Amino acid sequence: MKLIFFLIFVFVVLYGEIAAADVNRTRLSKWRRYRSSTTEGPEESLTTDLGSASTLTGFGFDNPKSDRERKIEELLSPRTKCGLLKLNTTVPWIVVIEHHDPLRRDKRKTLSKGVLIGDQHVLTTVSSIHNSHPFWITNSVRLGDPATWITEKSQRGDSNYTRVGIEQVYQHSTKDIAIIKLANKVTFTDYIQPVCLPIDDNYNFREMHYHMCKRVEDTDNNRKFDVRLLSSIPLAPQDCEILFHRKGAEFGASEFCAWDEFGDTCMSDVGGPLMAFFNGKYIVIGLNSYIFTSEEFESGDYPGVYVKVGSFLTWINTILSL
Repeated sequence: MKLIFFLIFVFVVLYGEIAAADVNRTRLSKWRRYRSSTTEGPEESLTTDLGSASTLTGFGFDNPKSDRERKIEELLSPRTKCGLLKLNTTVPWIVVIEHHDPLRRDKRKTLSKGVLIGDQHVLTTVSSIHNSHPFWITNSVRLGDPATWITEKSQRGDSNYTRVGIEQVYQHSTKDIAIIKLANKVTFTDYIQPVCLPIDDNYNFREMHYHMCKRVEDTDNNRKFDVRLLSSIPLAPQDCEILFHRKGAEFGASEFCAWDEFGDTCMSDVGGPLMAFFNGKYIVIGLNSYIFTSEEFESGDYPGVYVKVGSFLTWINTILSL
């Protein structure tokens, strides 16, 4: 008799487990059919195990988006107007930083640059602010004007060119990055547009470009300019360390290096942006900077040094909110 009761007990337990497994398989099968009927792509990429299915939200089917995914979606949204290159003759977010002689206010030099990141803010480097003769000051910028040495109005084009005063300069206390707040908000045109800010400190993009402007003389000795976005290749951190360690330099987590070309003859390389091209938009990843070395060396034989913009997003957003 005891043996009969034991066999009945075992049968009941096994039947219950089989029934529960059938329910779980039915739930998973319904979820798969729902996903395959509403989402494009191979079916195998839409399946999940019961453990991960417990994290689904909404109607029990949609995976929650990570904070990074939401930021990427917002960046690439048509509502986010940044990083759009509409003309092939100019890069609309390039800003020329003007240095003035305090004794002769009409005397200016253009020795550095930055990028427009909003209608009233320019992202640049501390070295760009101070890249001038002793006692010269930075008190204006030029927008929509890549050829900084053109002075004739007929050549410059008044409709494309805007000079704006500076309200305040915010310099990072320890790193080579700064923000200029303009005295007035600017109106966006095809020649004046902001570049996109990154969502994090990643700089390993497939397509990277840097800005280069060269003076060119035609056959009639008329000076013109040639503006291009040239391809660049970032180096792995350990490769930067190896190259510059020979010269007694050390890289920090907020710097990186990339192969580029030295010699912008329109406005200098200082503060120039290194940009990623991602899904039709340009994102400023780095700003041309410097590194202290114990030995002198020819910069053309080494990659360019950049401050990593994504490492300062909290600081940047704090300044923009002031």
